[in-house]
Amino acid sequence: MGSEELKKRRKPHDKYIDKKRVELATPDLFTQTPRDQPRCALAHIFNGARVLEGDRLVIEVAQNKLLGKLGNSVVATFDQPPADILAAIKGSSTGLAAGTIIKVNALSKTVEVSIR
Repeated sequence: MGSEELKKRRKPHDKYIDKKRVELATPDLFTQTPRDQPRCALAHIFNGARVLEGDRLVIEVAQNKLLGKLGNSVVATFDQPPADILAAIKGSSTGLAAGTIIKVNALSKTVEVSIR
């Protein structure tokens, strides 16, 4: 590359760098919430049901609680679910959501469920 070519490319490159500096200076850079991450909630294992990490549950609303079903059996109950999750599932057209068991806590008889 000759020196003339470098001079031609310098101005657009400087503009690009300046635009990226402005993006870095915006105050909302680290305040945005990720949209691709599922919400997680803690549920109690229902009547000693056997569950494993990776099991896929159907989450449905029952009064002000959520129930996690594996097939036709209730395996987990969310006694005090987060209000935003409860409202989102109640507001959906089916009243159902999909969930995956992330972690099983054998001592406390609870499971951590990611809800999409």
